[in-house]
Amino acid sequence: MNVCGPDENSALYLPTALHLAARYGLRELTTRLLDLPDARYASAVPNCDGQYPEDLARVAQRGSLVAVLENFREVVSLILLIRLIRR
Repeated sequence: MNVCGPDENSALYLPTALHLAARYGLRELTTRLLDLPDARYASAVPNCDGQYPEDLARVAQRGSLVAVLENFREVVSLILLIRLIRR
């Protein structure tokens, strides 16, 4: 369901560079963006349709990119869990 309107290149549909890279299957850019310090925040931001970067990659049929993005989010989740346990 597209509640963003007709423009799939808008800032609402692609709120971060990570969303843009995922949407267009830019694997090299995606992996470089995931190396940046705030990547965990960008990966957790939904667009106006509630889609995360891996969802946009899935819609664009970029299977290997979906796996990279899902693995990243899983690793971030595990790191946060470990930090909570250590407190």
